[in-house]
This record gives sequence, C-alpha cells and structure tokens, in this order.
Amino acid sequence: MSAGSDKIPGSSRVDLDGPLPWRVLIDRKLRITDIGRSFKRICPSMKVGDDIKQHMELKRPDRQIDSFENIASIAEKLVIVRSLDTDLTLRATFFISPGGDTALLVATPLVTEPGDLWNAGIQLADFAPHELIADLLFAVQARDTSLLEVREILHREMLISKNHKAIVDSAFDAMITIDIDGRVVSFNNSAIDMFGFSRAEVVGRRISDLIIPPEHRGAHEAGMERFRAEGVGQILNQPVEITAQHADETTFPIELTVIPFENEGSKFFTATIRNLSESHKQQALLDEAANQERLLHRELDHRVKNMLATIVALCREATKHASSDKIILMDLTNRVMGLSKIHELLSKEGGKKLELEKLIQTCIDPFLLQRGETVTLNGPCLSMTPTAAVKLVMVFNELATNASKHGGLKHEQGSIEVNWSIANGQLELTWEEQHAGEVPEELEGGFGTMVLMSSIPYEFEGVVSLEPTKDGIIFKASIPLDRITAS
Repeated sequence: MSAGSDKIPGSSRVDLDGPLPWRVLIDRKLRITDIGRSFKRICPSMKVGDDIKQHMELKRPDRQIDSFENIASIAEKLVIVRSLDTDLTLRATFFISPGGDTALLVATPLVTEPGDLWNAGIQLADFAPHELIADLLFAVQARDTSLLEVREILHREMLISKNHKAIVDSAFDAMITIDIDGRVVSFNNSAIDMFGFSRAEVVGRRISDLIIPPEHRGAHEAGMERFRAEGVGQILNQPVEITAQHADETTFPIELTVIPFENEGSKFFTATIRNLSESHKQQALLDEAANQERLLHRELDHRVKNMLATIVALCREATKHASSDKIILMDLTNRVMGLSKIHELLSKEGGKKLELEKLIQTCIDPFLLQRGETVTLNGPCLSMTPTAAVKLVMVFNELATNASKHGGLKHEQGSIEVNWSIANGQLELTWEEQHAGEVPEELEGGFGTMVLMSSIPYEFEGVVSLEPTKDGIIFKASIPLDRITAS
C-alpha cells in the first residue's frame, strides 16, 4: 500500500471522497464501514454495516468473498467485481491496512463505450479529478486488452496461414513461390508430385538449380536480374509454354503463369504450373486421327469420282447403240454428270459450308451448250451446310435437266434467271425460264416434277410452286433459313 495508507481508517469521509469516489472499507467480519460518494449515489441500497457479500460478487478471479483471508490473498491485484444492486461491472483492487484489520476496495466502472456510462447513470462527477488508481486500472486494462488483441490477431493470422497452406496444398496445379533472389519459399503438394522433390529438398534453394533445364537457366537468371533492376519481366502475368525438369533430370512440357507480389516490403513470385505432357499426347492422337480421316476421305472421294466417271462412260457408250431408249440414256448421263460435278465441289470444299450461288452454277454448267443461253444468278451471299447442299442438289439438278430438255437451255436465245432473298427467317427463291419454244398448258406429273414438288417440303418443311408462263416456267420455293444454314 502507498505511503499514508495506514491513516485510511481514521481519515475523514471528505478527505477520501475526492480522490476515491468508488471505494468501500471492509472490516475483518466483511462488514462495510465506509462508502464512497459514487457508490452511494449509484448503489443507494448499500449501507454501512451491511455484509459486503450482499452487494458485490467477485467475477475475476471466480471465487466467493466469504472471508477476510480470501480478500487478503488477492490484495493489490487487478480484479473484476459486479454490483448486485445495479449489475454494474467494475475494475477493482483490494488494499489491506498495515494492521491487517481493514480492507479498502478501490474501484472504477468497467466501460467499453460512452453508452455504458449513460446506461448505468454514471456522470463525470462520479470520477476523481485525478484518480490515480483509476488511471492505473485503466492502464492495466489497456495492457490486458492489448495483449488480448495481439493474441487474437496472432490467432487469426495463424488460422489464415493454415487455411492458405491448406488451399495451396490442395490445388490441382503445382504452385511454387520464390523470393527476389530466386530461392524457393513454398512448394505445394502438387509441385512435390509433379517434380519429384520433397519440400525439405527445395525450400531455401535456387529454383534454377531444381526445375529449370540447364539450357534455360541463363535466360532465367537474366530475367531475374532485369526484374531486380527495372521491375519488369517478359513472362510475368501471362501463361507461357516452356520445358521443365524433373528430379530425375527428365524434361516435360508445362504451362507456366508467374505472378509477382509484395509482402511486408519484400518481393516474391508465385508460379502456377500445369503439366502438359498428357495434353500433348492427346493432341498428337487427335492430329493423327484427323490425318487418317483426311486420307480416308480423299480415298473415298477418289473412288466415288472414278465410279461416277465409269457410269457416265457406260451411259455414253450405251447411247451410241441405243434406238428407242436413247433419250432416256442421254437424260441419265446428264444427271450423273451433274451429280459428279456436285460431288467434286463438295470434295474441294472439304465438308465446309457451300455458297448457294456456287451450288446453283455447278448444277447448271453441265447442261450449257455454248449457244448463247443466258443464265443470271442474283442474291445475297448465303452459306449452307453440306447436308443442306446435298439435298438441294437434287432440286437444282432436276430444274437444269428439265431446262435442257424442254426449256431455257434447249432453245436458242433461251434464258434462266434465278433470284433469291432473305426475309423474316425465310429463303425466298425463284427460278424463271424464258424461251421461244412451245410452252405446255400444264406441267406433266412425271418423276422430275415429283422431285421438284416433294423434296423441299419433305427435307426442309418449305413451300414450293411450279407454274407455266407464256414464255416458259416459274418455280418458287420458300425455305426456313435455319434448316439450311449452320445457325
């Protein structure tokens, strides 16, 4: 106890109320012998002569105030007490008089924000102008609070570090962190599996001596030196494909992304690494399969072209010796030649989209006799899928065949005009023939007409019409655009 404390029992209430407004004097029987002015105001039920246990309990340490000896055992230590009258929590210290017959409880309210004062009804006047004990208690509390905050911060940092390590170690890709000198700081589990080193073997060692092949080490060191001097690097913040080295000195392809960062003023690099060995093997297999497919496709095209050429030759030979069937054989020859031209076109395009204009022109070309026929094609560029093109070939081939037999490609000065447009999701197409020959009043319902009238409705859910005009015929078709284009 401080100098002069032996005079406390005999001191006047006025003397103590100034510096010690939150005080309680207790005798050996735990009876209250004096009460400070702030306690009297906040706890009016507390009276001289009452047992201290009626009004206060010890919260820290957690024990009973059941004897003077218990109080003496915690004298001059910071404790926490609670007022049973008001539920007010206070920091406090017990001081024992030199004679050992009196205990002085000096306290101050435990508050964490101004609202606690207002809620308890505490006023500024309830504190001593220069409350040394309160200042001491506040300092002790601040120290305890700071220690608790430090512990909490360290605990959070430890959890964050553990979580970070768990996340990094569970990553599918290898992750390696190095410092500005190129020495390994961290090496996750995937890196251990990928490169065959243990963590103990690599931490603290230069990365260039571990996973970088000898032929690339010079470039790595030059890049590190440039970053240290200029703060820039050619391969930073972007994926690059390079070669890495395993612990057994074998090499393999990797995809590497290096991200620089700073921590507490020091520079580091984290590399995320993916093994591309399996990916390269799969790509090689795909390339080989694609090459085989091209060879087979080429061989199939060659065989089909030879077969069609043989059929055309047989038809022509048969036409020379035919009498009644000569017209039928010539018609068949022209049809097969048209199909051969379309097959050749599809082969050249390699299964890609075909332009509508090129398809129509290819169907008409075998029937042009160089006699001055006029063929006009007008319409926007329209790419079709190979499947749609094969189906439309039958229609245009039939139109061209009929034109060569009866219409615009048979008579001199005949003409064919094909127009198409796109509107409201539909391809609108018109094939119109004009010539000086005889025009039938009705178009016969033969095989050719059946092909024209049924193919588009059946294959594309479109609408068609075929009508004679005073100078020839007109064929119209309306086809949903999404049935003939890739989209």
